[in-house]
Amino acid sequence: MEIPKSEFIKKKIKETLWKDRKYIEDLIRIERYALGEYFGWVTGYIVADLKENYPKEWEIIHQELNPKGYKKMLEQAKKERENEKREGIKIRKEETEEEKRDLREWKKLGGKV
Repeated sequence: MEIPKSEFIKKKIKETLWKDRKYIEDLIRIERYALGEYFGWVTGYIVADLKENYPKEWEIIHQELNPKGYKKMLEQAKKERENEKREGIKIRKEETEEEKRDLREWKKLGGKV
């Protein structure tokens, strides 16, 4: 097993049974990512899984080992949420306009409203 750098993980090792070591192994993966290590083309999948399964641990480890990177990650996530929101509004507006055009065509063709 890799020796963790995070004090949080070292504390968790003392609280964790051997049979539950996968939890610690996952925390060490979070640590490795926080310190800039990537896992090849599967990094996105691994990171998404770790963030979903261990959100509090993800935050604690990143804040401990890479606070600047964590802040940057939060800012990027905020921008992505804002972009998704804008895109959602744009799509709904386009759908509304399309429905209005369809209604006009419906009426032109003699359809009932």
